[in-house]
Amino acid sequence: MPGPNTHVHSGNSLPSLPEEHNTGSGTENTTPPGARSPPPRRRTSRAAHLGLASLSLNDPNHNHTSYNTYGGSYRLSSKSPRFNMPAAHDARARTPRPRNKSFGMRNPAELALDFIIVGAGNGLATGFALAQAGHRVQIFDRNDGIHQRSTGVRVPPNLSKILAEWGLQDELLSKATKCRKSVFLSLETNERVGVLEWQEDVIKETGGDFFLMHYDDLYSMLYNLAASKGVKITFNTTITSVQFDASKQRPFVTLGSGSVVYADMVIGADGLKSIVREVVTGEQDAPNDSGMCYVSFVVPAEKLKADPDWGKWVGVSEWPIWMGTGRNVLGYPIRNGQEYCIHAFHPDSLIKISPVERTSESWTDIIPTDAILHEDSHPSIHRIFSSVPDAIRVKYNPREAIDDWVDESGTIMLIGEAAHPLMPCTIHNLALAVEDAAVLGVLLSHLHSRRQLPQLLEAFQDLRFSRIQQAHQSELNNAGFTTLPPGEHRDARDAGLRQSLLAPSAEGTEWNDDRLREQWEGISFAFGYDALEAAEDWWLKWGALVGGGQTEAVEVAIEKIQLT
Repeated sequence: MPGPNTHVHSGNSLPSLPEEHNTGSGTENTTPPGARSPPPRRRTSRAAHLGLASLSLNDPNHNHTSYNTYGGSYRLSSKSPRFNMPAAHDARARTPRPRNKSFGMRNPAELALDFIIVGAGNGLATGFALAQAGHRVQIFDRNDGIHQRSTGVRVPPNLSKILAEWGLQDELLSKATKCRKSVFLSLETNERVGVLEWQEDVIKETGGDFFLMHYDDLYSMLYNLAASKGVKITFNTTITSVQFDASKQRPFVTLGSGSVVYADMVIGADGLKSIVREVVTGEQDAPNDSGMCYVSFVVPAEKLKADPDWGKWVGVSEWPIWMGTGRNVLGYPIRNGQEYCIHAFHPDSLIKISPVERTSESWTDIIPTDAILHEDSHPSIHRIFSSVPDAIRVKYNPREAIDDWVDESGTIMLIGEAAHPLMPCTIHNLALAVEDAAVLGVLLSHLHSRRQLPQLLEAFQDLRFSRIQQAHQSELNNAGFTTLPPGEHRDARDAGLRQSLLAPSAEGTEWNDDRLREQWEGISFAFGYDALEAAEDWWLKWGALVGGGQTEAVEVAIEKIQLT
């Protein structure tokens, strides 16, 4: 999680911003005379954005004096190192408000638009959110909707609370495993180094829960949810181009068949290798080679029960992390303990594949597990990889930040990983994308005039941009924390983590209010965040300035006055 000197815009107010207002939509500011415009967003420069253009986890020149990891921050001090929980950054998160159960049952927008969504990954969540807001949605995806090979996902409270609001709580409880505990171990020795256990009272304050589950199960849940709202989902369909028709003032997509489909808006939810991204940015995709990749696979739990090291993890709702030099391995149970998922953050140089294969970022790439070198890893790590013949390999190529997620016409936009690619297999990888969908759905549920659209899309990026920056940095910090090479920084990290083995939870004593508050403050930024509430807060504060409460007739009258 982000460190104590960071701040997250929660949706209660817009940050202080420069005077000029550029919506990025190509439309003029149409605020009525005398009205105060919502401040324009401030963009962080590409060079300053998280350092995502390169990943140098073990750079000796990198400042390793502070890390944030999995709900706590670790600080090196000249005295004895210790494990600290960071201060909360969101005032609303420090004192959670009662949940507004009306989010899932809101009134539809007065003005319904036609949306085309490219991609049925996060496109399913986006499609549902827009359909629930009263809009008409069609999704096109080039795949067949059936995942031949898939893996596990972590569903943190900031994601599970959205799914619960959308009516999926019962399915989550039946298909996912609750997790309260993460154990830190040495990749080289298998020694238990530290433990992080979230207390029940603290997790309750987030309004959600932390789940472990199979990606296919979550995908099916979102597919059924979108279909239940009338979203048209078309698989096995390639989009060859996305364009804006100036004569019709509408965007359109061209299908592989040659057919052309128009809409009021086109949304690129097509992930890492988005074809819509280049349309919005006007630039070719330019990934940067990190030299790292993620390897992931699923093992039948029955296969591990007899193993002296892995048998103890089968069916246990914990999430162990093995920390090594320049790499890590983590595991967790899925499908009610019947399967066990493994993710490994691994150097490309320790995988025996061709240079061409190393550049691929596809989730369909399968490599033999005997091509993965483990060097000085503990024998248990060798055994878990040899328990399956092959694994999914996904290259991690950071990309520079995209300053604007909406094109100049204001009719083509990006969402999810198409807008802000994240490291694969991370806690927030899926959560941020669904948060995007939830925020967009709430904002566009208030649409009753096309004149509102530019500022609502502006608000969407305002609400998401800093939140995503912090979450991205959090994941980089987590990777850095768990991949330190031997030396003083690793020694200090381990010394700090070992103190957690002596914490109240390890001693079996009760936590007092101060410790509970400290842990809450450590997770409130990430897990206490409420995307639906943030969007509603924005509307309550700024909605009147973008046409909230006004009718189309009033806006037309104002427009006539402006023209005379």
